[in-house]
Amino acid sequence: MIKKVWFIIIFIIPLVYAINYPILTKYVTDQADILSNEEEQKLNERAKQIEEQTTAEIAIVTINSLEGISKEQYATELFEKAGIGKKEKDNGLLILIAKEEREYRVEVGYGLEEFIPDSSKIIIGTQILEPYFKQDKFGEGIYNALDTIQIMITGQEYTEKESDTSSTWSLIKIVLIIFFFILIIIAQSRRRGLVFIPGSSGHRGRGRFGSGGFGSSGGFGGGRSGGGGFGGKF
Repeated sequence: MIKKVWFIIIFIIPLVYAINYPILTKYVTDQADILSNEEEQKLNERAKQIEEQTTAEIAIVTINSLEGISKEQYATELFEKAGIGKKEKDNGLLILIAKEEREYRVEVGYGLEEFIPDSSKIIIGTQILEPYFKQDKFGEGIYNALDTIQIMITGQEYTEKESDTSSTWSLIKIVLIIFFFILIIIAQSRRRGLVFIPGSSGHRGRGRFGSGGFGSSGGFGGGRSGGGGFGGKF
């Protein structure tokens, strides 16, 4: 009898409560079906462009439910299982959206934590994602967030050649983003006793530019999550 109880505890219970994490085969995995085909294609192309410029790997995942666990736990475990980010650089980023709970989580890899700290919730979460998500404009919100994320990683403004200028960010928003990025640099410099110049070759030995690896390898590169990030409700 005791053996049967232990068998149930060790083998059966974990199977019952196992989380069904999605398998990521591209930058965007829309399990919750909240993105149009056009939006999904546009986001895939945008994430690919960011990877080609910075080597950072971005995964955008929508799910129907968190299946009873917190968004933080779900995002961390999915990040690790998928290996988002380049191995040895850990420069991955996950944007997770849970449809039923109406919650989101931005999980950041070790290699991007100094560029996108937890305080980024103010400009990426509160000012961009949440206002769009509350209107169910998920594609627009994520796309604008990717623009901001790239600026924070590279310190350079991205201009899409074929985009309509009337739909781009206003000058005021761009100035605020750049100002916020400068504040992050100053804070990091004071804490570490150094001054970091975006794009400098002496930055902790990490390569910032190079060819992307997701499209050619058919999967993410084996990066790890640093446990950092932010999230909220919408």
